[in-house]
Amino acid sequence: LVALLAATALPLQTGPSLPAPDPRLGHTRGPWAPAQRWLQQLRAQRQRPGAQPGLWLAEAALNALIAPALASARPGARAHLDLETDHAQLRANWPAAGGALWLNLDLRFDMAEQRPGLWPRLVSARLGRLPLPPAWIDAAAQRALDAKLGPAWRELPAAITGWQALPGRLRVNWAQDRANWRQLAGTAGRLLPAPEREALSCHHSAWQAVLSQPAAADRTWAVPQALQALARPALARVQAGSTQAEPELRALLLTLALHAVGRSPAPLLNQPHPNPPPLRLVMAERDDMAQHFLLSAWLAWQGNERFAQALGLGKELADAQGGSGCSFNDLAADEAGSTLGRRAAANPAGML
Repeated sequence: LVALLAATALPLQTGPSLPAPDPRLGHTRGPWAPAQRWLQQLRAQRQRPGAQPGLWLAEAALNALIAPALASARPGARAHLDLETDHAQLRANWPAAGGALWLNLDLRFDMAEQRPGLWPRLVSARLGRLPLPPAWIDAAAQRALDAKLGPAWRELPAAITGWQALPGRLRVNWAQDRANWRQLAGTAGRLLPAPEREALSCHHSAWQAVLSQPAAADRTWAVPQALQALARPALARVQAGSTQAEPELRALLLTLALHAVGRSPAPLLNQPHPNPPPLRLVMAERDDMAQHFLLSAWLAWQGNERFAQALGLGKELADAQGGSGCSFNDLAADEAGSTLGRRAAANPAGML
C-alpha cells in the first residue's frame, strides 16, 4: 500500500518544471522556414562530392516543432529540448487534476555513443520525483509508435549512421547508398494511413493521365489548374462515399508538392518511376513560387504533430529543390501556402 501511494504521489507536482511559452517567440514564416534551411543544406551537400550526407538541426527550430506538437495533443502541455556536447535533455509537462497538479517528465540521452540504425540511448528518466527505468520508457515509446504508425516505423532508423550533439544544435548523419534511400521512401509511404495512401495512388494515376493529354503539350501547368484537375475526381470520390475529404486533400497537396520540385509519389507507393517528360508547375509564370506555395501548404497541414512523418516523406521533396534567393514574392507565396494548408486542415470538405 505504501509503495502504491508513493508511486501515485511522487509523479505529481504542484507546478510545471518549464515556464509558460511566450507566444511572441519562435514566429517564423510558418513551417517553411526551418524546412527551407534544411533543404539548402541538402543542396549544398550535393555540390560537394564526397560530403557526408546529413543535416544540422538547430535547437530553436526543433523546439519550435516539438512544443506545439505536444500542446496540440494535450492542451496546456509544454516541452523543451536542450542540447549540449554529447548529451540531450527532453523535458515535457502535462497539466493534471484540472491544472492543479502537473506531470513533469525529464529524459536524458547519451549522444556520444554511435549506434548505426538506432536512436540515441536513453540513460535516465524521471517523472516528477519518481525515477523510471529507461527500458520502460523505451518499451512504452515503441508500443505507442506501433499503435500510431504500425510496425513500418522500425525500418526508419536503418538509414541513420550517427548523431552528434553540440550546444544548441544536433547533427544527423545517414547512409550514402541510394538503395537505402529508396527503401526509406517506401517505408515513409507505408507510414501514411491507408485512406491517404490509397488517395495518393489515385492522384498519382490522375497525374499520369494528365500528362498524356494534348493540353499538357507545352509542359507547363498553372497551380490553380492543377489543383482543380486533381480536386474534381477527388470530390467525386468523396461524394460517392468511397473516401473522406481529409485524406483526399492531404494526398492532393502532397502530390502537387512533389511534382513542384520535379519528383514523383511513385517511390512512396513502391512503384517504379514513370518516364514521361515532367510537367512544370508555375505561379505567376514562376516555378519557384509554385514550390514555395505548395510546399508551405503541405507542411502547414502536416503541422508539428506529424512533423516526423513529414520529414521522412520530405526527403523526396528535398532532392530536387532549387533556390531562387529571398524575395518578397517568395515570402508572399510562403504565407499564402501556409494559409491554404491551415484552412484545408480546418475544413477539408469545404476546400474540396
